[in-house]
Amino acid sequence: MAERRAFAQKISRTVAAEVRKQIAGQYGGSPQLLKNLNVGAAASNTVPLTEAVEPVDFEEYLITHPPIIESGPLRDLIDFPPDDIEVVYTPRECRTVGQAVPEEG
Repeated sequence: MAERRAFAQKISRTVAAEVRKQIAGQYGGSPQLLKNLNVGAAASNTVPLTEAVEPVDFEEYLITHPPIIESGPLRDLIDFPPDDIEVVYTPRECRTVGQAVPEEG
């Protein structure tokens, strides 16, 4: 008879059918009862996907909750000037010599 390797001796030999029997025995052997328990547990933990959540305004949060960090490398991340963003519109240059769409006429 062939010997089993050391790692193979530690492997659990429980097959899926035995696991199903054990679970069914815990819930009275009724697959319908087990199914109802799973559905009820899933329904109580669900979050409605249609509810919109407003994102946190980071700058407003920092103003209302002053940071505790007095000094250190992270202080620069918290300090921001009120005019830290400047929006500039730069028109694109035309990349083609001629029109891409021929003129009508």
